[in-house]
Amino acid sequence: TNNCSSWTAVNTGLTNKIVSALTMSGNNVFAGTHDGVFYSTNNGTSWNQVGLSNTWIESLYVYNDVLFAGTTNLGIYSQPLSQFCSITSFTPAEIIDASVTINGTGFSTTASNNIVEFNGTLATVTNSTSTTLTVVVPSGATSGPITVTANGGQTAISATTFAVIPHVISFSPSLGIIGSTVTISGTGFSENSTSNTVQFNGTTTTVNNATQTSLTVTVPPTATSGPITVSVGGNTGTSATSFSVVPTIASFTP
Repeated sequence: TNNCSSWTAVNTGLTNKIVSALTMSGNNVFAGTHDGVFYSTNNGTSWNQVGLSNTWIESLYVYNDVLFAGTTNLGIYSQPLSQFCSITSFTPAEIIDASVTINGTGFSTTASNNIVEFNGTLATVTNSTSTTLTVVVPSGATSGPITVTANGGQTAISATTFAVIPHVISFSPSLGIIGSTVTISGTGFSENSTSNTVQFNGTTTTVNNATQTSLTVTVPPTATSGPITVSVGGNTGTSATSFSVVPTIASFTP
């Protein structure tokens, strides 16, 4: 947008590599170097080596779902694209402890051989095929990319962010006066008090104490009866029931 005067380096994993060929297939970008083939599943943000190490790659070409690599003096090699670990999509963006389906290629059909992380937090894989993983969003997960490591150590990173939505399970007590303390139980909260935005029917309050599953707050002035919402990182969860603000009598005369 500025006549190509500014460029962004996308070399993480390609440090000190001579890149002589590039090609792509779907969301995957392949780079041929003097030290084999590398590929990226997240638009070049990071790269992983996927074979032909110590081999100078002169050219790369994709045809009929097969990657072909031309070398300097060792001829041509090929590899089906289905053998490369990649993430094409995931559904849904959900709450902690919910099941998520990850679609892609190159997964292990043995569930325990796939290492899945949600923004760095390890998850449990409950079912797997070569193209689909079913995983449980782990406690402590935060919004960010999903990574899958499989197929001999290949790592795929999702091109889009998985959003962890706060889930308000309950709150206690269910009614109270202005200034009273309420404990909110749920999942997907931040341990940093200031990273949680809590509202009583649209009125924001202060979070006094926070864990990943519990928030202690004070019913704010001007609060009215209605649902409680918790927002973390732009994602919001809403209580299924309403908190009732009990009226108080400050004084009477005569």
